[in-house]
Amino acid sequence: MKIYPAPKRLDQLVMHDTVHQYLKDKIAGKEIKVQVLLADYNRCWVNEGFLSREHEEMKRKSGEKALSRFFLEEESTGILLKIY
Repeated sequence: MKIYPAPKRLDQLVMHDTVHQYLKDKIAGKEIKVQVLLADYNRCWVNEGFLSREHEEMKRKSGEKALSRFFLEEESTGILLKIY
């Protein structure tokens, strides 16, 4: 019997991976668009462990909204990350 991780854990992992890639790209000086951020999120998405298809879509849309807000807030600061 396959044991699936809890959906909340999957949400956190996908969000973490997406933000990690965003920050790596930002540090590298790449121009980042919200569409690319959301495409990365959907590429990392794992459709296992949800109660139903509707539950999965609800979680995915919630993550997309959170990432869109994150992107707007980060990009509006105008701060470039530098590693010393």
